[in-house]
Amino acid sequence: MIRDEADRNPGSGPLAARRETPTTIDELRQAVSTITGEGLAVYPRGGATALDYGGMPTREGVALETTRLARIIDYPAGDMTITIEAGMTLAALQAVLAKEGQRLPLDAPRPERATLGGIFATNTSGPRRFAAGRPRDMLLGVGFVNAAGELIRGGGRVVKNVAGYDFPRLLTGSLGTLGVIVELTLKVRPRPADSAIVWSSFDTIHDVAVALDRLNLSATRPIAVELLNQRALERLTGLGGKGPASTAWALALGFEESTAAVDWQIEALSRELSGQLVALPGGDAERTWSALVAGTESPDAAWAVRAKTITPL
Repeated sequence: MIRDEADRNPGSGPLAARRETPTTIDELRQAVSTITGEGLAVYPRGGATALDYGGMPTREGVALETTRLARIIDYPAGDMTITIEAGMTLAALQAVLAKEGQRLPLDAPRPERATLGGIFATNTSGPRRFAAGRPRDMLLGVGFVNAAGELIRGGGRVVKNVAGYDFPRLLTGSLGTLGVIVELTLKVRPRPADSAIVWSSFDTIHDVAVALDRLNLSATRPIAVELLNQRALERLTGLGGKGPASTAWALALGFEESTAAVDWQIEALSRELSGQLVALPGGDAERTWSALVAGTESPDAAWAVRAKTITPL
């Protein structure tokens, strides 16, 4: 285990007395037990992409890094599940899954740094949440270390879990307050053959409301529906994405399926919205996806609101 006594500001402010970087789950368990035995707080830290989440620390503690816990524990690709250590980054996981034609349909800013444990601890998601669901919807099982240094597991490694406490959902969004996430079993999906982003521009918010009403009755199946104002569009362009050059409001609709299905939905959308649409295929769509995700953590993004249609029972 790596210990750094000199780094007094490793992400948890001046209340972090030191930083420790365990290389195995057993080392992390021992570290937690030692830290709490000293009367110090434990401040879990992954890729340090969401250090401003949650409340400020109120007492001295130790920053406990998980980045060296990045191994694959089990990957039965045919079962569409994978179990990993929580310090693996999202980009590294996607690279592993891509070799089997699979992916985790989860978005997070700076995926090359963001760890899976941190993403689930902060309940981070992006545009694909609209159709792919929340982070907890992709989590089958979880392993975490409590304040006593004990390893606790909940859920399972198959889609049909056994009965018991729903630790996967409990730990998602817990911000490290219930324990340090060290293992995750995730439900993955096949990679889509094609993708596109379709932009539609509007002069007023009333026009946007009319378009959204029409989308409720649409035959299309967008995986993402993003509404951007002019300021957000400028930010998107600055991050390498492509959007309408000058408009008060714009809707970005994302599609990911077979090439034929994507083409059909773009054609159907042009009829349903009765307006001028701009479709971004392939590489342009991927760069714009990345910009939409990155824009959610922009310091000058005044407001970001998530909304999802709820179907009455």
